[in-house]
Parts: sequence; structure tokens; C-alpha cells
Amino acid sequence: MESLAHYPFFVFVLTFVFLSIATMAGASLHRRYPTVTADHKEDLGVILAAALTLLALIIGFSFAWPRTATMSARGLRKRRPARPVLK
Repeated sequence: MESLAHYPFFVFVLTFVFLSIATMAGASLHRRYPTVTADHKEDLGVILAAALTLLALIIGFSFAWPRTATMSARGLRKRRPARPVLK
């Protein structure tokens, strides 16, 4: 079975379609329930803060893992014994 990574254009189109559908669903729900009370605004603020915190953690760890792997690889190269020279 082939990986989806071999078809980046297909993944782009599929993601675009799903995001378009989600946008239309959100707009439809907003038209159906347009009123937002003060209690709802406070709840939405908490949800927004939690979502942004999770996004920051995901981005931070995404940049930290490659750096850790790179530093580990450099450490392994420095500790590797030199090959003897054959004459």
C-alpha cells in the first residue's frame, strides 16, 4: 500500500475540500444560531485560550524534536572512534 505522502497534490485538494466543508458548516450554524450572550462569549474565550495553548505546544515540540535528533546525531559522530588507515 502506498503512502499518501507520494501524492501531495491529492492531499492538498482533499484538505482544501474538507476545510471548505467545515467553513460552510460553520457559516450555516452561525446563521441558525446568531445570538451570542455574555456567558457564551466568556466560554468562547476559555476555549480560544485552550486551543491557542495547544497549538503553541504542538509548534514548540515540532521544532524541538528535529533539533534534539540533530544534536544526538552530532554527539554520536563525535564519540565514534576514528577508522584506522590501511596502507
